[in-house]
Amino acid sequence: MDKTVHKFHGFHHLTKQHLDANIPCLKSLFELLKMAISPTIVIFIVTLIPGVTLGQGESVKSSDKKYEELLQRLEVLEDRLRESEAKREALAEEVNRIKTDRMIMPTTQVQEQKVAVAQVAVQPKKPESVSGMTAGWDKGPYIKSRDGRFEFRPVGILQADFRGHEKERQINTDDTLASTFDIRRLRLGFEGFLFEKIGYNFEVNIDEDESELIFAYVNFGHIPWANLRVGQFKEPFSYEVLYPEKYLDFVERANITASVAPAEDIGIMVHNLGNPYAGMFEYGIGMFNGEGIHLNDAENADMEFAGRIAVLPFVQGPEWTKKTKLAFNLTYTGEQKRESGFRARTSEGFEIFPRFAVEGERLRWGGDVQWFYGPFSLKASYIRAEEEQGNGFPDLITDGWHIDGTWLITGEEKIHAMESGWELAARYEEIRADAQESFQILGYISSDGNPVTIRDNFVRSLTLGINKYLNYNVKVQLNYQHDWYDNSLFTPTSR
Repeated sequence: MDKTVHKFHGFHHLTKQHLDANIPCLKSLFELLKMAISPTIVIFIVTLIPGVTLGQGESVKSSDKKYEELLQRLEVLEDRLRESEAKREALAEEVNRIKTDRMIMPTTQVQEQKVAVAQVAVQPKKPESVSGMTAGWDKGPYIKSRDGRFEFRPVGILQADFRGHEKERQINTDDTLASTFDIRRLRLGFEGFLFEKIGYNFEVNIDEDESELIFAYVNFGHIPWANLRVGQFKEPFSYEVLYPEKYLDFVERANITASVAPAEDIGIMVHNLGNPYAGMFEYGIGMFNGEGIHLNDAENADMEFAGRIAVLPFVQGPEWTKKTKLAFNLTYTGEQKRESGFRARTSEGFEIFPRFAVEGERLRWGGDVQWFYGPFSLKASYIRAEEEQGNGFPDLITDGWHIDGTWLITGEEKIHAMESGWELAARYEEIRADAQESFQILGYISSDGNPVTIRDNFVRSLTLGINKYLNYNVKVQLNYQHDWYDNSLFTPTSR
């Protein structure tokens, strides 16, 4: 019994000693397991500790076996502990790496984004594929290429008039002026451009008897300040000449413009008309046949030279002065012989002076001014023509001036291409013809039966108008004109 008890106590002693020696290790193990080992291992330890405690109460025969099992379990536990410690260290390193990456990532991403944006900016944009033709309506029908290099537009003008006179009136050719409806203009044609820089225009006027070619030209616009125009087109002269009919403020141009100023002719011109250099300087210089729209049906001893220079001196000034344009115009023709010189006449066609054959040089010059501000506009022009008669006779002088004013009472801004609004217009003008010596007028007899002699004659006219702009293509104009003649024996009602 004692031996048995001794052995029991010896086992107890050995077991306690061994456990006491491993208690610090077990405590450390338990603390580590609480932090790093999975819940499965924690459950295993909780089960293991009671097993060790219960083992103290088992029989001596199984104590050695239990001891060996306990050692084996401890060895396994130590192995797992080492594995867990290695995993914990690896996990800690991974956590530190992730934290470091998170601190670096924003800066890196920003740099990468900047590099990507820079690469995109440096790379040239690929041109869009543009091909084919398109058709539509933009203030008129058109057909053009999608890349904008080609365009074709049909054009036309229809001006239908009603002219009322207080009574029948005569003109020098003995034609009668009576109240009547009239197709004043009927024009058809086309315009556009080729290869973006080459403009073209072709237009004919259809009359009851025949058709006249009005425009047939090509304009090379490769140099903005020096376009080259070739064909039949308007000579660079008065602004009223250069204005298309649809932009006129009155039904007809001023008397002096219609009588003296050049119109369409065949020639060549260098210009920047409509595109002032630096917004301030505009010019046109050309050489022409000097025979108008006639297609080489007369031999010309000398060509006609024409030029216009215009400046906008106040484009940098106050708003109300910016659209002010001053211009000087000049034409010169060398030796030519014509059956008739200029026909001084009114807008209704009455010739205020007899016709004379002329032979020699011809000079025309003048100036004009235009001013636009808000709904208002003012324009003025002076033109003088000097023609040699030859055979020792003095030169024929025809000159005149006009002042125009308009007011859009509906408040729109005054521009050339009006699209809406009601407008009031007024013009006062004078035209004069002077032979510089007296002569007898055939067909005229004074009240006492004597022949009528005359040296010069002039007429002053006042025109009042109302314009209604329906859209870009359609407008309605109503004009009233009153004339005052200097010579009472030479008027539309004096014959």
